[in-house]
Amino acid sequence: MKTWKRVVSSLLTFLIVLSMFTICTLAAAAQTPGLNSGKLYFNNTENWEQVLACLLMSDGETSVQATQAQSNESVFYVEIAESADGVYFYDGNTQRTQTITDFTDGQIFIPDGGTQQENGNIFFSGTLEQYAVKNVIFMIGDGMGSEQIKAGSIYKGETLHMQQMPYSTMVTTYSNSGITDSAAAATALATGYKTANNMVGMLEDGTKVENLVEFSKARGLKTGVIATQVTPHATPAGFTAHVSARYSYNSIAAQQLTQQLDLLFGGGSSYFDTRTEAIEANNYIWIKDLSEIASVPADKNVLGTFSTSYITADDEPHLKDMTAAGLERLSNENGFFTMIEGSDIDSYAHKNDMDKMLKELIVFDDAVEVAQKYVEDHPDTLLIVTADHETGGLKIPDNATTEDLTDNLFTTGNHTGADVPVFASGARAWELCSEPIIDNTEIHDFIADAIEESYGYAPPKDFTNYDARKIFLELPESWEAPFAYTEGAISLGEFPGVEMTHEEDNIYSILLRDYDGNTAPEDLYIPGDVNGNGTVTIQDVLDIQKYLSRLITFNDDAQLAADINCDGSITIEDVLEIQEYLAKEENIYNIGTQVLKPGVAGLSIIFSSQNGYQTEKIPFAGFYKKYTITNNEQTQTATGVWEDYTPTFGSVYFEKPESWENAYFYTWGDAYFGVWPGTKMQQVEDNIYSITISADDVLETTLEFSLVFSDGNTYQTIDIDFAGLNKIYKIFGGENSKKAYGSWFDYDSNSGDDPDPGNPMTIYLKDETSWDITTDDAIISVQCDNGDMIPMTYLGSKIWSATVTDNYKGIVFTRSNPKDGVVWNAFCPATAREENDMYCVTGSTTGYWDKFDGIVEPTDPTDPTDPTDPTDPTEPFDPNQDDSKEFEDVPKKEIYLKDETSWGIHSDDPVIFAQCGSKKIIATPNEDNTVWTASVPQDWDLVIFNRVDRDSGRVWNSFPKTPVSMGENNMYVATSSSEGAWTKYEPAPPGEEREITVYFKNMRGTEYYIPQVMINAEVFDMKLLDNNTDLGTLEASADQTGGWYAYTFTTTQETVNVTFSNSSNKYNMTAEISTDAWFSNKRYDYTKDENLVDYTALHHAIVQAQKEVSPTDTLLDALSEALTVYNSTSYSDKVTVDQDAVNTAEQTLTAILNN
Repeated sequence: MKTWKRVVSSLLTFLIVLSMFTICTLAAAAQTPGLNSGKLYFNNTENWEQVLACLLMSDGETSVQATQAQSNESVFYVEIAESADGVYFYDGNTQRTQTITDFTDGQIFIPDGGTQQENGNIFFSGTLEQYAVKNVIFMIGDGMGSEQIKAGSIYKGETLHMQQMPYSTMVTTYSNSGITDSAAAATALATGYKTANNMVGMLEDGTKVENLVEFSKARGLKTGVIATQVTPHATPAGFTAHVSARYSYNSIAAQQLTQQLDLLFGGGSSYFDTRTEAIEANNYIWIKDLSEIASVPADKNVLGTFSTSYITADDEPHLKDMTAAGLERLSNENGFFTMIEGSDIDSYAHKNDMDKMLKELIVFDDAVEVAQKYVEDHPDTLLIVTADHETGGLKIPDNATTEDLTDNLFTTGNHTGADVPVFASGARAWELCSEPIIDNTEIHDFIADAIEESYGYAPPKDFTNYDARKIFLELPESWEAPFAYTEGAISLGEFPGVEMTHEEDNIYSILLRDYDGNTAPEDLYIPGDVNGNGTVTIQDVLDIQKYLSRLITFNDDAQLAADINCDGSITIEDVLEIQEYLAKEENIYNIGTQVLKPGVAGLSIIFSSQNGYQTEKIPFAGFYKKYTITNNEQTQTATGVWEDYTPTFGSVYFEKPESWENAYFYTWGDAYFGVWPGTKMQQVEDNIYSITISADDVLETTLEFSLVFSDGNTYQTIDIDFAGLNKIYKIFGGENSKKAYGSWFDYDSNSGDDPDPGNPMTIYLKDETSWDITTDDAIISVQCDNGDMIPMTYLGSKIWSATVTDNYKGIVFTRSNPKDGVVWNAFCPATAREENDMYCVTGSTTGYWDKFDGIVEPTDPTDPTDPTDPTDPTEPFDPNQDDSKEFEDVPKKEIYLKDETSWGIHSDDPVIFAQCGSKKIIATPNEDNTVWTASVPQDWDLVIFNRVDRDSGRVWNSFPKTPVSMGENNMYVATSSSEGAWTKYEPAPPGEEREITVYFKNMRGTEYYIPQVMINAEVFDMKLLDNNTDLGTLEASADQTGGWYAYTFTTTQETVNVTFSNSSNKYNMTAEISTDAWFSNKRYDYTKDENLVDYTALHHAIVQAQKEVSPTDTLLDALSEALTVYNSTSYSDKVTVDQDAVNTAEQTLTAILNN
């Protein structure tokens, strides 16, 4: 029966081939389509049951069935091999389009609604647009909602470039956690999947999902990512990495290199300082100046980090320049995908800083202009501009002017659930914005469909054992520092490749994450898939028949796919094999399945050593195999055998303080040990506890993660970077606090006390952070396991020194509060120091050892940190000494210090000096302690303002830190303890007198705790509101003295500091207000500002909700919950109210109101 079927099938095939010889005039070879040739698409807006195309050729008309497009069931296309005089689409009956002429390959005809009737037929008019997508530019304004764009247009005085794009709609942004963070939003936009906040490139269960960079690379496109934040930040990470915690910056940076993007631009050079080998191995050239891109060879990837931190609107290069350079670099015949982020719109919206947020928005819009011009020159490019979420709850009044754009238009410092706009132009842009609202995952799906329509199918990235694709080498005794080099499927760079990672004992490993165990995509093919679309269909059969009829030609890949039985020729037998496969009868030739191309060896490896030995070329034998050298060990032709190998993961140890009941281990990053407080550790002996790290706990083989040890309840360490397996962490100080700190040691259960007394040595610390470790007058110290904490001496050039004994095994450098000695940061090296003597701090917990070269740059003689200066602020001087009398007879000028810090220069009642050289003059504050004035000689130019402890004479802060010429300016504006600038002083006009009411919810109901408010050094009793407000009834109290209190005052000041207190001085909490405000204390007897709970935003949200005329049930439920939070009080001792609960109630209510 089967033989008979083959005979009939052969006969039918012969007849088809014969008929094709007589009726077809197809070109013998494929050519680049010209005008009126190639693919012409049609948007079937009238929902015709069938779509045909009539080709008007020079020798007559030819009708063909149009093919449905892969990614849109309403779009059809026809392929035109040679130039036609015109084309029209029709329904096989009386409806047709106008005749379409002057079209190019990849365009689409879109009916515009116009019709006319002629001879009983209905003719549809329309327009041509680009449909086939070659390039994709995906731009994301982080935190940019509709109101931010509205404000930007007012600020700029004209319509923004993004607003001028031809298509737009709105986008929902929620995550599985509710209101999204940037990580979950980036994951949705990059992968098409919703996930929980904090997760990047993976689902809540840990499943990794393919992002658009990986999707595009699999189809041969170039890829790029550009951002103004550090490159491992949440949004760029969403397109380049897969981690469970967004702040796993080290792991993200490592993955960004292994992604081998063609281009990666942004800030954050510090995350790559220790990755020079990985940079080279992944074919990157690292540039730190944008102009250097011109010298990067075309076959190299480009890593551009243009700041140690993020790149602000005032920094260079600007985002528009990075965009222009990036697009020029990525442009090529095979297309590209790039994501470009304006990162810091979000940062300043969080801070409610309108001016800086608008500057970042304009920087982003300038980059949009560059991209839009690229689209105009390259109409086959799709440009999409959107946001990941809205930040700040911004509300811009109607008819607002630039003067109205103030910080108080923000309603929150957090993200909101507001929908955000999306703008589009270029190829297929009309299709993305065809619905009034879409979800953010649909943007991903649209981009993926567009790329696949143009570039065909490729298998999704296989993440199976993605982080366990290791091979191992058992290092011979005579070998030093092993390397691994590969040939074939993947490259680890030029020989000798990449240095291998030490696992345990003499076992080393290399991670081949980008190798799936088969080979590279270009070395794979699918038997039977002649047209290369990823599947085998009847169309492939017809193409082979045309080839056999000599009507078309095949390239090498098509010939390989058509030769099913691999006999070196294409015959009717190959056609019959595909037909049997399609009939699901037989498939002995792996038709429809990816297989290696003939002659491809897959992957070969050469192991080598630093001292000149190496193996022969070894075929890959599988993952988790160990290669053991058995012959010719000390030659360049060493050989050996592969064996199965399962590495044993190690343990982490902790020396528990006596006062801690238990020991818990909590992590975030590349290892997971559960939600806080993590996993309980097991006792080894006495106060030594351990936890075993197994393969199930590890999310990434890089094993870069952070951790906290705790007692599971009250006490815990500071954040600690994982330092390696089989190490023990010992606490040096702060054990009965949440800031315990210490150091790592190599763990040896048999080690005893070291009798060696040691010798004195000088050790150094260098600040290489982006934020200055001396901020807030921090004291820098060092402590070893064999001694007490020692304050370090500042040398200049951000370098400190101290003398310790050289026999220490553990060391920690600390940054502590000058007032109470509490350690703010502890920099704990993973190893003691090896042969180096200077620890370079790069982050709040990170750094590396280096050698001190003895060079300290000279400092300005008036620099208050110069140890040679007699006015060195580390040396106390008389806070009452004023040198004004020396200058009584010289011309004077007024200079000013203005306080724009978040913490208040006036706090702790300091003395402010203006200082030039060794001379100083006391400055006097204004009424509200925001501006200080000093009368100084006219020739003073290099001036600093010192903030001095009134009692001890110690200099707490210097503004600026290093003297700079003030020029024509006369006022220094301090924005933080280390940042500010000279500007012109402009006296503020007298303010209008207005009333402000401040409210305070008393959390304990006794007369003894009736709250008072202090305003401008005057104390006033607050008035009880009879347990009622305009928002509902408070919880009752036994003596009717608990609940909301209020005090109304008049002022002309722009902002006013109010301090809540009482006669017993049980609490003293200060807030800065400019309008009516509502507060409470976390607990009845708390005394610090951070324990003040702000109800103002919640109050306004409740008022707005109560004004709704027809509230929904959802709104009523949220309103009820909000009122419960707003009006609750507690009269039992030590019950805490929570700012997070207040914020959540407000955000939930605001999100419902916004929708």
